Amino acid sequence: MVMKTIKVTEEVHTMLSELGSKKDTYNEIILKLIQEHNENMSEEFDDDQASYYNKCIEKIENDDYSDIIEVDFDNIDEELKRLENEGLI
Repeated sequence: MVMKTIKVTEEVHTMLSELGSKKDTYNEIILKLIQEHNENMSEEFDDDQASYYNKCIEKIENDDYSDIIEVDFDNIDEELKRLENEGLI
């Protein structure tokens, strides 16, 4: 197997060390992180989630915006409080 050298900061080195056990190599730790990342990126919706999002998409495609909430992004903190108070988030 061909080996490559990569440069990491002391902080990253410490973090990698903390992620693995004493017997793990850095290669194993990095491989595990990459595999976990790839698994998270390829997760699909479960049937209930897919059904919900498909219904949302269908409503929008049919110009049904009844579930759409308007938010004033200039006053986002106030808007978030308002939505929380209304039980929408």
